[in-house]
Amino acid sequence: MTFAGKREGRLGCHRPGSPGARCSAARPDGKAGPVRVRRLGVEDARVEGAEARQVSRSGRSSSVGTDPRARFAQVKTLRSAAYPSTVTTTPPPAPLPVGWAIVACFGNVLRADDGVGAAVAHALIDCPLPEGVVVMEVGIGGIHLVQELLRGDTDVLLIVDAVDLGRPAGTVVIQRPNILDVSTLSVNRRRDELADMHLATPARALMVALGLGVLPATTLIVGVQTTDTEEPRHGLSDITTRTVPVVVSEVQRLLTEHQAVAAAPI
Repeated sequence: MTFAGKREGRLGCHRPGSPGARCSAARPDGKAGPVRVRRLGVEDARVEGAEARQVSRSGRSSSVGTDPRARFAQVKTLRSAAYPSTVTTTPPPAPLPVGWAIVACFGNVLRADDGVGAAVAHALIDCPLPEGVVVMEVGIGGIHLVQELLRGDTDVLLIVDAVDLGRPAGTVVIQRPNILDVSTLSVNRRRDELADMHLATPARALMVALGLGVLPATTLIVGVQTTDTEEPRHGLSDITTRTVPVVVSEVQRLLTEHQAVAAAPI
């Protein structure tokens, strides 16, 4: 279909968009006659300059070529600049010093159930414990415990010993000890209390440690109720023997709980 213009300046096109379509219009030179109009294809498009101009987010323009890989690299660079990746690493906590916790096992193995502390010490050696824990079979030589505390690195002290609190035999008791403060005693009383340097009982060893200022803030007694501690016999009774694994479990629990406190930053 042909459209004809009725007024000057109007043109009619045959098959719009086809190259070389003949159109009627007023010529620029004022002469009559058809004007050949060429429709520009994609291949005829021109871009000002060899490269397009692209403005980055920072407001500064940058040149980007027509290569898709170059465009992708440019976008990647702009995105990295806008969202820098910051990776923060937390250093691992410093390991606890050896001796931060001491498990001191008292008792006389020649007096029946009084030797429960030694049995617990032997069982703990074969059990998994937190790093840095020291297990001592003190026996009846409490002075060795005081010497170990003089190192000054101990935060937790657990005393394992036979006790008589009127409970049923085999009962495991966790308690804080009542320690005598020798600084409150008279000179004569102080001499009487400190005369025995063997320090056979936990109470005397803790008294000396407190007087020397090396008693840990966390000091607990893990006691086993026994009734057979006077008979001169080697070996534990059946009920005390069955109690040893219970004591080991309690010691492990206490060490795990206090390990988190000791490792926490101040």
